[in-house]
Amino acid sequence: MGTILIFVDKVYIGLFKRQTLELAIPGGQAKRTLSLLVENCGRVHQGRDLDKEHKGLVGDILLNHIPLRDFIIYSLDMNPSFIDSLYQAPWKTLSKNPSFPGFFMGKLFVYGYPGDTFVKLQGWEKGVVFINGLNLGRYWSIGPQQSLYLPGPFLNSGINQVIVFEEQESDYKVQFEDTADLGMAADIQ
Repeated sequence: MGTILIFVDKVYIGLFKRQTLELAIPGGQAKRTLSLLVENCGRVHQGRDLDKEHKGLVGDILLNHIPLRDFIIYSLDMNPSFIDSLYQAPWKTLSKNPSFPGFFMGKLFVYGYPGDTFVKLQGWEKGVVFINGLNLGRYWSIGPQQSLYLPGPFLNSGINQVIVFEEQESDYKVQFEDTADLGMAADIQ
């Protein structure tokens, strides 16, 4: 199972990770909406754990030992047409306390001929970066890699659109560097 973010009436209440099997939901008598954001990430492709590496929802979701049914499923395909549709969306100015998960848009102005660069998302937790509608890649604060390679041909001279989908938290600053940050390195002899 990958990461699953849990919301009650659109309010974040917790996170299921690999070993988390239970989560207490705050009490309430009225009808409420339970929402789950399930991450679709890659799988193990070799080794002894090949058959143990399950992703997504595997089995029932129980509330007070009763299986929940009749989910409505919405997919965030993150394909080019979906990302293009975001440019037409009614974007809001960043509030002091934005909610997560969320999409964040900014602009990068490039003077002259664009060159290769690296995108660093220090203070961001986990998500995906898009530059001018192109999927640059996933990032995760645990690394090891701490920057994403941004080829010069992905950029335009002038204004470039940057969209970041963040699952959990951010400091809202995207850095563009001229060198890679590959995270912790160790000398192996």
